[in-house]
Amino acid sequence: MNVQIKQWLGKYLLLSLFFVGCLISGMSTDLLAQHNVLGKPGYIFTPKGQWSERPMASVGLVSIPQAHAINHFMGRFSDELMYHATVDVTPFLRINLNMTYLPQVPRIGIGDRHLDFSLRLLKEKEDTWRPDVSVFFTLPQLNSPADYLSHQAIVLTKNRKIHDSWEITGSLGYGVPVFWVGTEALDKNREPLLPGFARKERINNLYLTGLFGALQMSYQNLGGFMLEHDGRGMHAGAFANLWKERISLQVNAYGLRHLGAGIHLNVPLDVKPRELRRLKTKAHE
Repeated sequence: MNVQIKQWLGKYLLLSLFFVGCLISGMSTDLLAQHNVLGKPGYIFTPKGQWSERPMASVGLVSIPQAHAINHFMGRFSDELMYHATVDVTPFLRINLNMTYLPQVPRIGIGDRHLDFSLRLLKEKEDTWRPDVSVFFTLPQLNSPADYLSHQAIVLTKNRKIHDSWEITGSLGYGVPVFWVGTEALDKNREPLLPGFARKERINNLYLTGLFGALQMSYQNLGGFMLEHDGRGMHAGAFANLWKERISLQVNAYGLRHLGAGIHLNVPLDVKPRELRRLKTKAHE
């Protein structure tokens, strides 16, 4: 079967499953322990348009094999380790910082740094079809010819309880295929890249371009499975949540063939000082 036909079949399969999930009755609670490779609440490569009722911070590390690398650093793709730190600044604004490390190129050390933002436009409404709607954006680098992780995307996410112990989460999104070129440079084919808007593919930026979607099945907040189409291909993953969802362990099958792993630590930012918590406990005794 033609590769392009396979990609479109994957996209429309996820579209169908997403809308089916929206029709299933019953709401679920937020499951935000899972993160995508750039540290956003999400699946594998794709994010969720989903937010916790409590402000959260997270740090983590994810491995990505060369065949599915997303940072075209120093003009090449290599095995990647993606470090991330994410903070909920407000109930509708999140800041995300990434750093890339290339084990195959030890002289580089920590490579590209990337900063992006998440903005919540619409909150999911219980017992209706209305999903969470969020946008993800990167500010233009005015003094740089290229940002290999730059992305502007919109994502719709819906949660549904399908059994006493099982929940389904579906997301559907679109990534803008262009970015802003700050200074004149050369593209991947050594052709002039002039300041202004250009297609991301000209610098081998393949992250969140075009239509993408994902599904997640979760069991009692303890773990589950994921399937996504990120605009390039199909990926699958499994995760387990430990220590009241403070730690999430994840195994990804990139392209359904190449394995990678991730670990994320989640910390609530609204925890009261220990003395106040002890007073509250004594008051209930």
